[in-house]
Amino acid sequence: MLIALVAAVSPLAQDPVSQDPGALHPGDAFLVVQAPDVQALRAAYAGTALARTLADESLHEAIGRVMDGPPLDPVAMALDAYRAEVDAGESPPILELLDGISAASVSVTLAGGDPIAFFEGMDSAGDESAFAASGMGLRVVVDFVDEPARERMDALLDGALAEELPDGIELRSRAIEAPTDGPAFGSGTITVRSVAVTDPGADRDALGESLRVASGGTRVAITMGNVDFDAALRSFASGRLDGSAAELFAPGRASFGAIAGAPMAELYVQPFVERALAMEAPEALPLLDVTEGIFGPMASMVIRGGHWRIAIEEGQFITQGVHEPGAGGPMSGLIGTKELGPAALQLAHPDALVTSVTSFDGDVLAEVIRTALPAEGEGSLAFLEDTYGFRPDVDIAGALGDAISYSLPTLRSLLSAPNLMGAAALVDRNAFIRGMDGLFAMTEDLGGDVQVQRSEYRGSMVYTLSFTNMMSGMDGLQGLPIDPASFFRPTVTVMDDRVLLTTLPTHAKKEIRRVAKALKSEEAPGVHAAIAAMGVPEGATTVGYADWPTFFGNFYTQLRSLAPMLAGMGGELPFDLNALPEAELLTKYFQPSQRWVRRRSDGAVQHEAKSSIGPEIAIAPMSAALGVATSMRAFGQSFDDEVVVEEWAVEANDPVSGEIEPDAPSGELAAARTQESLVAIAVAIRLYELDHAGGSPGSLADLLQTTDSYPGGYLEGGSVPTDAWGRAFVYERKDDGYALRSMGANGVDDAGAGDDLTID
Repeated sequence: MLIALVAAVSPLAQDPVSQDPGALHPGDAFLVVQAPDVQALRAAYAGTALARTLADESLHEAIGRVMDGPPLDPVAMALDAYRAEVDAGESPPILELLDGISAASVSVTLAGGDPIAFFEGMDSAGDESAFAASGMGLRVVVDFVDEPARERMDALLDGALAEELPDGIELRSRAIEAPTDGPAFGSGTITVRSVAVTDPGADRDALGESLRVASGGTRVAITMGNVDFDAALRSFASGRLDGSAAELFAPGRASFGAIAGAPMAELYVQPFVERALAMEAPEALPLLDVTEGIFGPMASMVIRGGHWRIAIEEGQFITQGVHEPGAGGPMSGLIGTKELGPAALQLAHPDALVTSVTSFDGDVLAEVIRTALPAEGEGSLAFLEDTYGFRPDVDIAGALGDAISYSLPTLRSLLSAPNLMGAAALVDRNAFIRGMDGLFAMTEDLGGDVQVQRSEYRGSMVYTLSFTNMMSGMDGLQGLPIDPASFFRPTVTVMDDRVLLTTLPTHAKKEIRRVAKALKSEEAPGVHAAIAAMGVPEGATTVGYADWPTFFGNFYTQLRSLAPMLAGMGGELPFDLNALPEAELLTKYFQPSQRWVRRRSDGAVQHEAKSSIGPEIAIAPMSAALGVATSMRAFGQSFDDEVVVEEWAVEANDPVSGEIEPDAPSGELAAARTQESLVAIAVAIRLYELDHAGGSPGSLADLLQTTDSYPGGYLEGGSVPTDAWGRAFVYERKDDGYALRSMGANGVDDAGAGDDLTID
């Protein structure tokens, strides 16, 4: 119970400071955190996207409809359940305690101030003495709005301690005079609680034995572990500590400037993760860069340490951080260390809902390759050049430019792999093609379950990887009705100025056509509009933009459009799918996020603004996983390894080249492909209806209209797909909606009967 209480209080200590957090905590602290104004933070949180969504009465009504009942407020329901548990004595009154807290801070010190030595001590110590052996010290200071609020904290602590202490160990209290001239506790008398062992044979706990709690006036201070309590008490009472952690925060504050909005968190954490990994497993250091690129400042905070602060401004979370350069290692400086040039920003796909561009140093990668390969013999650079005609350090790493990016455009279909696209600037196309040819020739000689297809498409070289027997090699996939290899074929495309990595060759070819179209109209490929509008600061080494609200809304809308199919697959659902609310109701308060990183000689400064913390982390993998699950449920059969559902549909209707597949598929595969196209059209119609007040399109050609939300039209590929037999779908607009069907293999329109394929 005590540990749970401390855990509940400690997160409150996460805000930029109106009083200096370092003044109460030691300068050798591993971690210092402060929440300067908890009540202002609570008020500001009410204006965030999540809080506004949960408070929306339209959402309450929608939840009630789904549950076939009256409007339902999820927050009120949770609060009622909490109060019932408090009244029954099953839960402590944490919310009432929170009502009275004005500020909080916490710090953690480690033996010798060295995190690595601390964890080594934890590993070598026995379970019972691990805490004492580690030399950890914990300080927590909580300030309250008034004395009654502090007294509620005292009662909660007393109850928690009485509940946890075993026989032979008791809680003792004593009153002392405040050890300062001007008591910061707001009272001349301070009550000190401590744990004492009354039975030498008692089950001792090193953490409990070191616990001290001082309370008085409007302040409660807690120390545990390796802390000089008398010295700590003097600092808690006076607001000053010699050799404090105040200096840890000064450089960051100078970089951040003034605090805007309500401060939520300010913290300083000593670098540890990267340092430890550099010592134990330096080859894994690039994974830190990848993790940081995907998860942003929250990952940087853990990996790099440094000074960070979070504030809520106009409903958005503003995260700022400053940290030292990386700890080093073989790939230190590979990405995110050089200033981005204007051309680098063109790597971000202009239609991407989620994208990031960062600098890249091919010389670092080339040196890593040279170091990793043997100096002579098989596998050496000389061997690779003589046998396969390429040197990876020169023809691959050396051919790349100074920037890389990833982009995730609009999710078009849940029944195919998401169009996740990576791109790297290219400075020597011929060398890179030579490198790819040699690399894949070597791959084929090694054998295995990977096959490489090399082809040319409109002047670009396309390398497509097919994974055969993927399910047989992975036990967890053997029960799936569809081999993932049938719709996931990584593709490397070498264009004139960039290298693309896509999940399907279809996506690569569509990008080739997009660039060709732009060049034909004598337009540059263009910079992502949102990134261009960000006002990227001078010296930025990484920029990112994520419109997760639109992406998630599109994903959710497609799931709703698949409801008739899912409902008709057997099994009764516990609620009415048709009663699910529109996506706009769930996303209307959320805003896209923006991020940039700016390097400097002594480290890096990061800035991110977004309307939520955390949810977007799970959306991309969840979208892919649910898309796969939906396709498996929808078709429930194994496709041929070489068939890619989406690729056939697009290539058969290439709006630029007019290339047509010569042979149409037949049987169950044809029906499956046709059904996939039906679903894609139905989803596009639904998106059209959302943009046109519920009105259905006059014809399927209307789905090719471009809008700000869908610059490529509502249908992917720039044309209306045909069915698997090359015939146009039958579309009829009706007063109550529309009818959509394929005439099937016989080509006879049976108005939905016979072998016609339909979607309700």
